[in-house]
Amino acid sequence: MNSNNKDLFNSDEWNEFYNYCNNGIFKQIDFFRYEDVHTNYLKSLFEKDNVFQLGSMPLELLIELLKNNDDDKTKHKLKDIDLKNCVITEFDTKKQVYIDSGRLDLLIDFSIYNKINYSEKKYSIILENKVLSSERKNQTKDYQKYYEKNNDGSIEYIYVFLSLEKNVKLSSDGSKYGDYIKITYQELIDNVLEECSKKEDKNIVPINIDEYLKGFTYLCEFDLMPNTSKLESLVEKIFKKYKDTIYELLDNNQYDYELKVLFSALSYKYDSIKNKYFKVIGRCEFNKKEYKVHEKTKMVLDLLIDMITHNKIARLDQLKELYYDSGWEVVISEDIYHNMTSRRDNFRVLDNIKLEGKSLYYSFPVSRDELKGFVNFVIKNKKYGYTDEDIKLYY
Repeated sequence: MNSNNKDLFNSDEWNEFYNYCNNGIFKQIDFFRYEDVHTNYLKSLFEKDNVFQLGSMPLELLIELLKNNDDDKTKHKLKDIDLKNCVITEFDTKKQVYIDSGRLDLLIDFSIYNKINYSEKKYSIILENKVLSSERKNQTKDYQKYYEKNNDGSIEYIYVFLSLEKNVKLSSDGSKYGDYIKITYQELIDNVLEECSKKEDKNIVPINIDEYLKGFTYLCEFDLMPNTSKLESLVEKIFKKYKDTIYELLDNNQYDYELKVLFSALSYKYDSIKNKYFKVIGRCEFNKKEYKVHEKTKMVLDLLIDMITHNKIARLDQLKELYYDSGWEVVISEDIYHNMTSRRDNFRVLDNIKLEGKSLYYSFPVSRDELKGFVNFVIKNKKYGYTDEDIKLYY
């Protein structure tokens, strides 16, 4: 560590930033990758008698966000809601609602009363929440198909897909069941969560919104970290004072957890940071094939397929060998998957690949540290027959 680095890591600016990254409850218990945690938190926010003492404010902000994102000319289901002249009269929020075609993450039923024409209309928001996973087969299409089939016209159904990525592709896209309004967690943070955090009663809320927002730093491990105004302020202070040191750390490939958060947050504003950082973290290869940013899961998947098709793994009991020291479940059997009571959304079926007649499910997604640990484990175990020439990581 040179003297410039010491100046940075001993500074008040760094200590304040470090505490923000490491003192959150979600960082401590490592639950942030699981969608149920987020769904439960959002339910608590959008409830009528929410613990934040915000009443209908969160739902009103969500409605405005959905109106702004509903740019499809065939939709406009929310166009009649002008909250200057309308009020939300009744609303009820439910999570994990079972229907014939699956389980809804969040269902928000509400009524809007128009003070101009004295009319009232019922709405339902069907919200599918994805944090570090993708849509299951035909999930969005099946959900809308179910509600349209049972729609007698008395309720206006609003279909919402919430995820970390902006241009996510859905099975319902381009079909007659393609009415989903797509919003990102970044948009939810900017337009709903941070606005609510300004008004919440932080003294009575068990886990206030600011505390919840801290947890998003964890997602830097998956290169999908949204930014928050507090984090932006903290990293700006560091960048203003230690700009040269930051570029030096980037060039020397220094990437512990806090630095990954720092670089991720700065990349929102500075292309020079983004280009350097994402160029490095996206560089990995397997069998001469290069994998880009967000393709770490794909690399593990291709490695698993190669191991199975070449009989390096031939039995179900050999899967446990792949968990290596961390206990991370890289791939599981069909029986284990169907007996899971939680985290099932974090596994995807390994298409057309079976062992002993059983389907396999692989972990989704994979962080940089998990990929690095898995690759080191596979190369170290000579029985698999891979070398560091076959699998290359550049970070």
